[in-house]
Amino acid sequence: MDVTLGNEGHTGELFVVWCKEKMNELPYLRSLVFLLKTLLHKYGLNIPFQGGIGSYVLILMTSAFLKMSRQLPSVGHYFLEILRYYGEEFKSEQMMIIGGEYITIPKTTPLLDDLTVIDPFTMNTNAASRVKQFVQVKEVFLKVYKKISALSEQYDPKVDTKLLNKILY
Repeated sequence: MDVTLGNEGHTGELFVVWCKEKMNELPYLRSLVFLLKTLLHKYGLNIPFQGGIGSYVLILMTSAFLKMSRQLPSVGHYFLEILRYYGEEFKSEQMMIIGGEYITIPKTTPLLDDLTVIDPFTMNTNAASRVKQFVQVKEVFLKVYKKISALSEQYDPKVDTKLLNKILY
């Protein structure tokens, strides 16, 4: 009796290997994905079958961001910048992520999904096709970016040790 769990179209094992390579290549990838997953979970935007962003798409988005971003001094700076970028600058109706790069699409060729992240292992598949809450994700990212920016201007580490609680709650 054959009890094969995978199939020819399943790319999970390839993605695990790819992820390990990217984590070696992009040292802040793991931390940023964890922070973003925590944030999305807090706002209920992390469940793919409910239109949220799952780990697979989030890792692809974060690795693309890290590949294009300039050198920053800490994971905190990268966190702020990724929130700002996806909350304010990234135009999902005009841009897609392919192979870890951002591609701008002509306005005459509108994208059909809320977010387009081409699966690196099946290049004809949008890994983010189930993401239907990207507008809400953008709003949360921008809101949290603005909140952190405002708090960081008045933050005194000697007095206030619970800055992350103020941001998330």
